[in-house]
Amino acid sequence: MLEKQLAIFEQIKKLDDDIEVLKEKEANLSKKIQNIVENNNTKLDSIRTNFNHIIETILAVKAQPFVVQNKEGNLDFKTEFIGSIGEVTSEADGYTYKKLLCMAFDLAVLRTYASERFFHFVYHDGALEQLDNRKKLTC
Repeated sequence: MLEKQLAIFEQIKKLDDDIEVLKEKEANLSKKIQNIVENNNTKLDSIRTNFNHIIETILAVKAQPFVVQNKEGNLDFKTEFIGSIGEVTSEADGYTYKKLLCMAFDLAVLRTYASERFFHFVYHDGALEQLDNRKKLTC
Protein backbone atom coordinates (compact mmCIF):
# COMPACT_ATOMS: atom_id res chain seq x y z
CA MET A 1 0.00 0.00 0.00
CA LEU A 2 2.87 2.37 0.82
CA GLU A 3 4.51 1.64 -2.54
CA LYS A 4 1.23 2.48 -4.28
CA GLN A 5 0.98 5.77 -2.36
CA LEU A 6 4.60 6.55 -3.22
CA ALA A 7 3.92 5.93 -6.92
CA ILE A 8 0.88 8.23 -6.78
CA PHE A 9 2.93 10.88 -4.98
CA GLU A 10 5.63 10.68 -7.68
CA GLN A 11 2.98 11.08 -10.39
CA ILE A 12 1.60 14.14 -8.62
CA LYS A 13 5.12 15.59 -8.31
CA LYS A 14 5.73 15.05 -12.04
CA LEU A 15 2.41 16.72 -12.89
CA ASP A 16 3.31 19.68 -10.67
CA ASP A 17 6.64 20.00 -12.49
CA ASP A 18 4.85 19.82 -15.85
CA ILE A 19 2.46 22.55 -14.73
CA GLU A 20 5.37 24.81 -13.79
CA VAL A 21 7.01 24.28 -17.20
CA LEU A 22 3.73 25.08 -18.95
CA LYS A 23 3.25 28.22 -16.83
CA GLU A 24 6.73 29.42 -17.86
CA LYS A 25 5.90 28.78 -21.53
CA GLU A 26 2.63 30.66 -21.12
CA ALA A 27 4.42 33.63 -19.55
CA ASN A 28 6.97 33.69 -22.40
CA LEU A 29 4.23 33.56 -25.04
CA SER A 30 2.32 36.30 -23.25
CA LYS A 31 5.45 38.50 -23.33
CA LYS A 32 5.88 37.80 -27.05
CA ILE A 33 2.27 38.81 -27.69
CA GLN A 34 2.75 42.00 -25.70
CA ASN A 35 5.89 42.84 -27.70
CA ILE A 36 4.01 42.35 -30.97
CA VAL A 37 1.23 44.67 -29.79
CA GLU A 38 3.54 47.35 -28.40
CA ASN A 39 6.07 47.42 -31.23
CA ASN A 40 5.35 48.51 -34.76
CA ASN A 41 3.29 45.76 -36.29
CA THR A 42 2.39 46.53 -39.89
CA LYS A 43 -0.50 44.06 -39.97
CA LEU A 44 -2.05 45.53 -36.85
CA ASP A 45 -1.52 49.06 -38.17
CA SER A 46 -3.15 48.08 -41.46
CA ILE A 47 -6.14 46.58 -39.64
CA ARG A 48 -6.50 49.82 -37.64
CA THR A 49 -6.33 51.94 -40.79
CA ASN A 50 -8.87 49.80 -42.62
CA PHE A 51 -11.12 49.70 -39.57
CA ASN A 52 -11.02 53.49 -39.23
CA HIS A 53 -11.89 53.91 -42.90
CA ILE A 54 -14.85 51.52 -42.67
CA ILE A 55 -16.23 53.11 -39.49
CA GLU A 56 -15.80 56.64 -40.81
CA THR A 57 -17.51 55.71 -44.09
CA ILE A 58 -20.47 53.93 -42.50
CA LEU A 59 -21.01 55.78 -39.24
CA ALA A 60 -19.45 59.17 -40.06
CA VAL A 61 -17.52 59.18 -36.78
CA LYS A 62 -13.87 58.75 -35.96
CA ALA A 63 -12.92 55.59 -34.13
CA GLN A 64 -9.83 54.80 -32.10
CA PRO A 65 -9.25 51.03 -32.07
CA PHE A 66 -6.69 49.65 -29.65
CA VAL A 67 -5.52 46.31 -28.35
CA VAL A 68 -4.97 45.39 -24.72
CA GLN A 69 -3.75 42.17 -23.25
CA ASN A 70 -6.04 40.73 -20.58
CA LYS A 71 -4.87 38.96 -17.44
CA GLU A 72 -4.95 35.58 -19.21
CA GLY A 73 -2.53 36.92 -21.83
CA ASN A 74 -5.10 37.02 -24.63
CA LEU A 75 -5.78 40.06 -26.78
CA ASP A 76 -8.89 42.16 -26.31
CA PHE A 77 -9.78 44.55 -29.12
CA LYS A 78 -11.44 47.73 -27.93
CA THR A 79 -12.75 50.81 -29.70
CA GLU A 80 -13.48 54.33 -28.58
CA PHE A 81 -15.42 56.83 -30.65
CA ILE A 82 -14.01 60.32 -30.85
CA GLY A 83 -16.54 63.16 -30.83
CA SER A 84 -16.39 66.37 -32.86
CA ILE A 85 -14.28 68.21 -30.27
CA GLY A 86 -11.92 65.29 -29.64
CA GLU A 87 -13.62 63.80 -26.59
CA VAL A 88 -14.25 60.07 -26.13
CA THR A 89 -17.97 59.28 -26.45
CA SER A 90 -19.95 56.29 -25.18
CA GLU A 91 -21.39 55.35 -28.58
CA ALA A 92 -19.17 52.25 -28.75
CA ASP A 93 -21.00 50.86 -25.72
CA GLY A 94 -24.36 50.61 -27.48
CA TYR A 95 -25.77 47.34 -28.82
CA THR A 96 -26.12 48.57 -32.41
CA TYR A 97 -22.63 49.99 -32.56
CA LYS A 98 -21.06 46.88 -31.01
CA LYS A 99 -22.56 44.78 -33.80
CA LEU A 100 -21.33 47.22 -36.44
CA LEU A 101 -17.89 47.37 -34.83
CA CYS A 102 -17.65 43.59 -34.94
CA MET A 103 -18.54 43.52 -38.63
CA ALA A 104 -16.18 46.41 -39.41
CA PHE A 105 -13.33 44.68 -37.60
CA ASP A 106 -13.88 41.45 -39.54
CA LEU A 107 -13.94 43.38 -42.81
CA ALA A 108 -10.78 45.26 -41.84
CA VAL A 109 -8.98 41.98 -41.19
CA LEU A 110 -10.20 40.57 -44.51
CA ARG A 111 -9.07 43.70 -46.35
CA THR A 112 -5.65 43.58 -44.66
CA TYR A 113 -5.12 39.96 -45.69
CA ALA A 114 -6.82 40.23 -49.11
CA SER A 115 -3.65 39.58 -51.10
CA GLU A 116 -2.42 36.73 -48.89
CA ARG A 117 -3.41 33.16 -48.25
CA PHE A 118 -6.14 33.80 -45.73
CA PHE A 119 -9.88 33.36 -45.44
CA HIS A 120 -11.63 35.58 -47.98
CA PHE A 121 -15.08 35.14 -46.57
CA VAL A 122 -16.93 36.17 -43.43
CA TYR A 123 -20.53 35.50 -42.50
CA HIS A 124 -22.55 37.35 -39.88
CA ASP A 125 -25.90 35.64 -39.54
CA GLY A 126 -28.58 37.95 -38.21
CA ALA A 127 -26.22 40.83 -37.57
CA LEU A 128 -28.45 43.54 -39.00
CA GLU A 129 -31.99 42.38 -38.20
CA GLN A 130 -32.16 43.89 -34.72
CA LEU A 131 -30.19 47.04 -35.48
CA ASP A 132 -31.52 50.57 -35.59
CA ASN A 133 -33.00 51.24 -39.07
CA ARG A 134 -31.03 54.48 -39.47
CA LYS A 135 -27.75 52.56 -39.29
CA LYS A 136 -29.01 49.80 -41.58
CA LEU A 137 -29.62 52.35 -44.31
CA THR A 138 -25.99 53.54 -44.20
CA CYS A 139 -24.65 49.99 -44.40
